[in-house]
Amino acid sequence: MVDSLKKKLVPLQPGQSFKFTVLETLDRIKEEFQFLQAQYHSLKIECEKLASEKTEMQRHYIMVSFSTLILSDLPYAPVNTA
Repeated sequence: MVDSLKKKLVPLQPGQSFKFTVLETLDRIKEEFQFLQAQYHSLKIECEKLASEKTEMQRHYIMVSFSTLILSDLPYAPVNTA
């Protein structure tokens, strides 16, 4: 980012307004801010998705653990194959 700004900046010419350079810099800052906002939004959505998946996995783990506990407490009854 800094290198691209250095390449695009031109020295002021006699009679050239300083405001143009300031406005140009502000536009670049605005674009960078919008890019960072979009990146933040996408990362926030990804985090929410991962949190939801984590909750779902914990729910499945509890169900499997509970089922295993119940099955281990059942008395063993041999099956007659005759």
